[in-house]
Amino acid sequence: MSRIREIFGLDGKDIIIHVGVSVVVAVIVGGAGGEFNYDGDGVATLLLAASAVVLVARMFVGRSKPRAIPAESGQAELEELDDRLYQLEQERARLHELEERVDFAERLLVGERAKRADIEEGR
Repeated sequence: MSRIREIFGLDGKDIIIHVGVSVVVAVIVGGAGGEFNYDGDGVATLLLAASAVVLVARMFVGRSKPRAIPAESGQAELEELDDRLYQLEQERARLHELEERVDFAERLLVGERAKRADIEEGR
């Protein structure tokens, strides 16, 4: 990562675009001031100051990005996820076994009902 990106959180070309657009807007506003009866230079200065404030604020945002997680912390998290995955697989196997038992019990009940129906018809 470039030093400029580390400081400002923006690439060099993005900073150039930011500054260029700010200057162009300031020049346009400054030139139009006389036409609309206001102090164009004052407004242009205010716009440039606001642009500089945004750039400085961006510096702090660029620096406050979260840092990378240390390798040992990432390894501990990976081991925890592996344990949770193992537990989930165990629960899934247990659920499958319970489903098979319920199916078996349903078949027994259906068989018993059929036998009772046959017995009652035979009476």
